[in-house]
Amino acid sequence: MMIAVPSSCWMEIARLHSDALAVLLRKIAGYVDLQRYQKSTRGPKKPPPRKSRYRNGGHVSTHKLLTDDDQ
Repeated sequence: MMIAVPSSCWMEIARLHSDALAVLLRKIAGYVDLQRYQKSTRGPKKPPPRKSRYRNGGHVSTHKLLTDDDQ
């Protein structure tokens, strides 16, 4: 508020009724440059990493191991 209202006006503002203060604050807010305070936008999401597949016998099921031992 010290940026928007000079210190010489604070005594007048302190005496205002709550309704009058609300009107004054809305009037001051109307002059605010919203682009100056805009948040930065988030960049695009990265794709999830690909899951590795078992290749060249990397995975063998337990069932297959048990059935092969029987033969």
